[in-house]
Amino acid sequence: MRKPRAIIFDDEVQILNVLTDLLRYRGYDVLALHEPATACPFDHQQTAQCLALCADVMITDFLMPRMNGIELLRQQSLRGCIMDKRNKAMISGYMDTHHREELEQMNYTFFPKPFPIQHLNDWLASCEKRIDLSLPLASRRREPRKQVNQQITYVLKDSEAALTAIAENVSSAGLCLRLHNRIAAGDHVRIFTELPLVSLNASVRWVRKQKDDTYLAGLMCC
Repeated sequence: MRKPRAIIFDDEVQILNVLTDLLRYRGYDVLALHEPATACPFDHQQTAQCLALCADVMITDFLMPRMNGIELLRQQSLRGCIMDKRNKAMISGYMDTHHREELEQMNYTFFPKPFPIQHLNDWLASCEKRIDLSLPLASRRREPRKQVNQQITYVLKDSEAALTAIAENVSSAGLCLRLHNRIAAGDHVRIFTELPLVSLNASVRWVRKQKDDTYLAGLMCC
């Protein structure tokens, strides 16, 4: 079982450190960021669609450089972020009426600064009842991925049946496949089509079924 993961956005260093310490004390892996440079810190190219769960809990400040917390949540929603909305919260010492009403309509949790730490602990306890630690989480990409949309041939480990899939994007360390056959996280595959990968052996890190009954899968070279 993996640890739960939390993402925190706050440009106030003291608050960022307090939240980070609290979450680590509760057993979380924490990604603490001073500002949201992009809607998702786990997607290098900010693709149009969210393809994998990146964290179990997210806390964001409202007033930050680059974009405010409302804009961040809005962009994540437009990308189809698959994190449970009930596990996202915003904190703020000031929020105008317009943005407060928009946040309420979006149904995210709000903590006005200052607030008792116990209120945050109570919210985290409710979030933890919804966390499924068997679900794999996305990894932060070190290399940008190139869109290819190329048909490839591969076989699953311990099978001799050749299968086909569409490689939607590729980096030297991994790729995203669109498949018609079922595949599972943890499966190992051997790719027979020449691709710019460090290895043609790969493991499946995550799988997401699509509305058209295909599957998107993220693979990492091994």
